[in-house]
Amino acid sequence: MGFEEVKKFKYKFKRISSINIELIEDFSCGSEELDKKLIQMKENDEGTTFVFLDETNGQIIGYCTYCASGLKKAYENDSITYPAAEIKYFAIDETYQHKSYDDDFKFSDLMLCEVYAEFKIIIIRLRFPKKQFPLIISYCIQYPRL
Repeated sequence: MGFEEVKKFKYKFKRISSINIELIEDFSCGSEELDKKLIQMKENDEGTTFVFLDETNGQIIGYCTYCASGLKKAYENDSITYPAAEIKYFAIDETYQHKSYDDDFKFSDLMLCEVYAEFKIIIIRLRFPKKQFPLIISYCIQYPRL
């Protein structure tokens, strides 16, 4: 994408419940398993699934499913579980894979920034004792490697 095309590009980060099934069925990331998972998420969301939508052409750029999780820290006679967010699925449509949004970011980078911004909002809403701190643990990121 050239600079002029980037300036025209508009996107939205929307919950999967507001996306038409036809758009979802057109999504292809190169992994049949992740493509089917997106359709399943529309029917029965296992976590919180967001779709990254190109508003200029209505195509799905990618999707991310995350859920609440925890990181357990064991001590001698006790343990503490710190809240965390787990990224269960992260996939980019083949059309947008390895494509740059601008000179610094690929579409996958831009989408991941939106996901982390959403995590930040969730964590800000939580209240922690002063000596504890929130942790965001991203693991199990699944996307096709080309």
